[in-house]
Amino acid sequence: MGVHLSPYLVLKKNARAGIAFYERALEGKVQSMTTYGDVPADGSARPTKPEFANLIVHADISFGQTHLLLCDNYPGNPIARGNQVMISLTADDIATARRCFDALAEGGEVTHALTETSFSPAFGMVKDKYGVNFTIVSE
Repeated sequence: MGVHLSPYLVLKKNARAGIAFYERALEGKVQSMTTYGDVPADGSARPTKPEFANLIVHADISFGQTHLLLCDNYPGNPIARGNQVMISLTADDIATARRCFDALAEGGEVTHALTETSFSPAFGMVKDKYGVNFTIVSE
């Protein structure tokens, strides 16, 4: 089983500033940065209003073999203590993503069903029974 875990920071509409800060402070390199406006309007992502287009839906900063993931909080989903940091679980395949998703969802809450998207064959979000938020994605 191949699983990789990365911290995922949700920032209050200031992810661009956070990306620049962590890139500079920790001497990282931005590997990718996607805005809501970049996401295809194919129903695989949350609806995007024009005023949200420049907000960051996903960014990846590398520090050697380690990655820090960041995004802006989605408008209408306020940041509260406990949901500002998520753990991003990247699985080598769909079966592993499904197994991990189902196990984490047991006694927890599915916040985004595990489905195929424009950026992954399997993507989902779950809050486990301890209140920890996970994003699950397969390669």
